[in-house]
Amino acid sequence: APLNTPDSDAGPSMNVEETVVLFHRNRRNPPMADKIFASRKVEGKWQEAIRLPAPINVTHSGQYGPRLDPDNTYLYWTSHHRGQGNLYRIKVSEVPALADLFSAD
Repeated sequence: APLNTPDSDAGPSMNVEETVVLFHRNRRNPPMADKIFASRKVEGKWQEAIRLPAPINVTHSGQYGPRLDPDNTYLYWTSHHRGQGNLYRIKVSEVPALADLFSAD
């Protein structure tokens, strides 16, 4: 199943067109800190979610709270490391795996 796996999938947000959903997943076995995943709706069905690459997801911390701006130009998220959460922003076009999700829009 592309969404709602046995892992903990939470914090969903969609683009305004409702064709892309972003969320964070906490894997239980083997354990993994929260990471941001994304899925695209094709012909009314959500596709297998992909784990977004660095610099969005990094191994030493948890990432969560993904949000897109209304025109799908920027992704905002939180990265939590050593007890400190920080907000980040990146252009969607700078992350090919993420930009590809919008290529058919």
